[in-house]
Amino acid sequence: MLKYKLVSRANPRKRNEKQFYAQLTGVQTIKRCDFLSLLEKRSSMSSADVKSFLDALEFELMHRLANGISIRLGDLGSFRATIRSVGAVNKKDYDQRKYIKGVNVRFRPSAKWMREKSKTGELISFETVGKA
Repeated sequence: MLKYKLVSRANPRKRNEKQFYAQLTGVQTIKRCDFLSLLEKRSSMSSADVKSFLDALEFELMHRLANGISIRLGDLGSFRATIRSVGAVNKKDYDQRKYIKGVNVRFRPSAKWMREKSKTGELISFETVGKA
């Protein structure tokens, strides 16, 4: 369940008007060892096998992303690298050390996941918490 609160923000089109937006709250992080235990329970693999697989998955994801390769993981979705940069006045002055500010990894859920899971409430449900 995704818990959210309503927050008041300025309307981007009319700055003097406020609108209410949903903002996630109470996002929790699961530790790797706990996640491995969950995966072990849902598969026929031992904890060592699950750890080995996850190690390989992490290594290959990072290696492929660092080489500009997008990774599609079936019905889950895909990962791709993007870069953050600032503009230069002209091409000849462009120095990547100065203008490229960093790398991000973007995740895009598959169309099937978005269609079948998030819209039906089968996987995702929402709860309002707090006050705006």
